[in-house]
Amino acid sequence: IEACIERSPDMYINELEQELLESAKIDVSEDTILRTLRRRGFVRKMVSQPAVERNEDRRDTYRILVSENY
Repeated sequence: IEACIERSPDMYINELEQELLESAKIDVSEDTILRTLRRRGFVRKMVSQPAVERNEDRRDTYRILVSENY
């Protein structure tokens, strides 16, 4: 696990799960990976990727709208 994280420190848990399966033929659940990471001192790995439909321009517009009106 540590070697995978060193190569790609921003890897998501589901990507880490797939990498372990493909490179080391280790089939483990995301929960097992999360527990192992916590035991080894790692914190706050992302579990899923951001939504594909996310639009940064619309998000910024929304933030401005909220800050001006609320």
